[in-house]
Amino acid sequence: MKKNKITIPKKCKSFVDDMYYVKVRDHYCGYVKLNSKHILFKIAKQLKMKNAFDTWNMHKYYPWCHGGVTFNRLDDDSLTIGYDQAHNGDDKSGINDNNKYVKFHTTNWAKSLCDKDDIKIIINTRISLFQNTIDDAQKQLDDFKKLI
Repeated sequence: MKKNKITIPKKCKSFVDDMYYVKVRDHYCGYVKLNSKHILFKIAKQLKMKNAFDTWNMHKYYPWCHGGVTFNRLDDDSLTIGYDQAHNGDDKSGINDNNKYVKFHTTNWAKSLCDKDDIKIIINTRISLFQNTIDDAQKQLDDFKKLI
Protein backbone atom coordinates (compact mmCIF):
# COMPACT_ATOMS: atom_id res chain seq x y z
CA MET A 1 0.00 0.00 0.00
CA LYS A 2 1.28 3.40 -0.95
CA LYS A 3 1.45 5.93 1.90
CA ASN A 4 0.20 9.31 0.74
CA LYS A 5 1.66 12.08 2.89
CA ILE A 6 -0.55 14.73 4.44
CA THR A 7 0.98 18.03 5.56
CA ILE A 8 1.21 18.24 9.34
CA PRO A 9 -0.64 21.34 10.62
CA LYS A 10 1.62 23.96 12.16
CA LYS A 11 0.03 23.65 15.61
CA CYS A 12 0.73 19.89 15.59
CA LYS A 13 4.41 19.82 14.66
CA SER A 14 5.51 19.37 18.30
CA PHE A 15 3.40 16.23 18.80
CA VAL A 16 2.83 14.68 15.36
CA ASP A 17 5.65 12.99 13.44
CA ASP A 18 3.65 11.83 10.43
CA MET A 19 0.23 11.97 8.79
CA TYR A 20 -0.81 9.92 5.80
CA TYR A 21 -3.60 8.03 4.10
CA VAL A 22 -3.74 4.80 2.15
CA LYS A 23 -6.26 3.21 -0.15
CA VAL A 24 -7.35 -0.28 0.87
CA ARG A 25 -9.46 -2.04 -1.75
CA ASP A 26 -12.36 0.37 -2.24
CA HIS A 27 -11.88 2.83 0.63
CA TYR A 28 -9.39 5.16 2.28
CA CYS A 29 -7.85 5.06 5.75
CA GLY A 30 -6.25 8.03 7.55
CA TYR A 31 -3.41 7.82 10.10
CA VAL A 32 -1.74 10.15 12.60
CA LYS A 33 1.58 9.22 14.19
CA LEU A 34 1.96 10.85 17.61
CA ASN A 35 5.42 11.15 19.13
CA SER A 36 6.54 10.42 22.68
CA LYS A 37 5.76 13.98 23.85
CA HIS A 38 2.02 13.50 23.32
CA ILE A 39 -0.08 12.63 26.39
CA LEU A 40 -1.87 9.84 24.50
CA PHE A 41 1.47 8.15 23.79
CA LYS A 42 2.27 8.38 27.51
CA ILE A 43 -1.11 6.89 28.46
CA ALA A 44 -0.72 4.07 25.95
CA LYS A 45 2.79 3.36 27.23
CA GLN A 46 1.57 3.33 30.84
CA LEU A 47 -1.25 0.92 29.89
CA LYS A 48 1.35 -1.21 28.05
CA MET A 49 -0.90 -1.15 25.02
CA LYS A 50 0.50 -3.10 22.08
CA ASN A 51 -2.35 -2.71 19.60
CA ALA A 52 -6.06 -2.04 19.36
CA PHE A 53 -6.92 -5.52 20.57
CA ASP A 54 -4.93 -5.26 23.82
CA THR A 55 -6.93 -2.39 25.22
CA TRP A 56 -9.97 -1.99 23.02
CA ASN A 57 -11.24 0.90 25.11
CA MET A 58 -8.14 3.04 24.45
CA HIS A 59 -10.20 4.71 21.70
CA LYS A 60 -12.17 6.49 24.42
CA TYR A 61 -9.14 8.74 24.91
CA TYR A 62 -9.19 10.00 21.34
CA PRO A 63 -11.14 12.91 19.95
CA TRP A 64 -13.87 11.73 17.59
CA CYS A 65 -12.87 10.68 14.11
CA HIS A 66 -14.88 9.28 11.21
CA GLY A 67 -16.46 6.04 12.45
CA GLY A 68 -14.08 5.82 15.41
CA VAL A 69 -10.51 4.65 15.75
CA THR A 70 -9.95 1.33 13.99
CA PHE A 71 -6.15 1.14 14.28
CA ASN A 72 -3.62 1.64 17.12
CA ARG A 73 0.07 0.77 17.10
CA LEU A 74 2.38 1.57 19.99
CA ASP A 75 6.08 1.65 19.17
CA ASP A 76 8.99 2.59 21.46
CA ASP A 77 8.77 6.27 20.54
CA SER A 78 5.37 6.75 18.88
CA LEU A 79 1.69 5.88 18.82
CA THR A 80 0.07 5.58 15.41
CA ILE A 81 -3.71 5.74 15.30
CA GLY A 82 -6.02 5.49 12.34
CA TYR A 83 -9.56 5.21 11.06
CA ASP A 84 -11.21 3.91 7.92
CA GLN A 85 -13.90 5.16 5.58
CA ALA A 86 -15.59 1.80 5.11
CA HIS A 87 -18.63 2.15 7.30
CA ASN A 88 -22.28 1.59 6.56
CA GLY A 89 -23.40 4.40 4.28
CA ASP A 90 -19.91 5.57 3.30
CA ASP A 91 -20.20 3.97 -0.12
CA LYS A 92 -23.60 5.59 -0.74
CA SER A 93 -22.29 9.03 0.24
CA GLY A 94 -19.17 8.52 -1.87
CA ILE A 95 -16.68 9.45 0.86
CA ASN A 96 -15.19 5.96 1.01
CA ASP A 97 -13.53 6.69 -2.33
CA ASN A 98 -12.81 10.38 -1.78
CA ASN A 99 -9.18 11.26 -1.11
CA LYS A 100 -10.06 14.93 -0.49
CA TYR A 101 -12.30 13.88 2.40
CA VAL A 102 -9.65 11.64 3.98
CA LYS A 103 -7.04 14.42 3.77
CA PHE A 104 -9.44 17.03 5.17
CA HIS A 105 -10.72 14.79 7.96
CA THR A 106 -7.29 13.48 8.99
CA THR A 107 -5.98 17.05 9.17
CA ASN A 108 -8.89 18.19 11.35
CA TRP A 109 -8.55 15.10 13.53
CA ALA A 110 -4.84 15.82 14.04
CA LYS A 111 -5.67 19.40 15.05
CA SER A 112 -8.11 18.03 17.61
CA LEU A 113 -5.49 15.56 18.86
CA CYS A 114 -3.18 18.54 19.43
CA ASP A 115 -5.77 20.80 21.04
CA LYS A 116 -5.14 20.90 24.78
CA ASP A 117 -8.78 21.70 25.57
CA ASP A 118 -10.06 18.73 23.53
CA ILE A 119 -7.56 16.39 25.15
CA LYS A 120 -8.30 17.79 28.62
CA ILE A 121 -12.03 17.08 28.18
CA ILE A 122 -11.32 13.51 27.08
CA ILE A 123 -8.87 12.83 29.93
CA ASN A 124 -11.27 14.31 32.50
CA THR A 125 -14.10 12.20 31.09
CA ARG A 126 -11.96 9.07 31.38
CA ILE A 127 -10.97 9.94 34.97
CA SER A 128 -14.65 10.37 35.76
CA LEU A 129 -15.47 6.98 34.19
CA PHE A 130 -12.67 5.32 36.18
CA GLN A 131 -13.94 6.94 39.38
CA ASN A 132 -17.48 5.70 38.68
CA THR A 133 -16.10 2.20 38.16
CA ILE A 134 -14.17 2.40 41.45
CA ASP A 135 -17.25 3.74 43.27
CA ASP A 136 -19.42 0.95 41.80
CA ALA A 137 -16.87 -1.68 42.82
CA GLN A 138 -16.72 -0.28 46.35
CA LYS A 139 -20.52 -0.32 46.61
CA GLN A 140 -20.64 -3.94 45.40
CA LEU A 141 -17.97 -4.87 47.92
CA ASP A 142 -19.90 -3.12 50.72
CA ASP A 143 -23.11 -4.90 49.66
CA PHE A 144 -21.27 -8.23 49.61
CA LYS A 145 -19.89 -7.65 53.12
CA LYS A 146 -23.44 -7.11 54.40
CA LEU A 147 -24.32 -10.60 53.16
CA ILE A 148 -21.49 -12.26 55.08
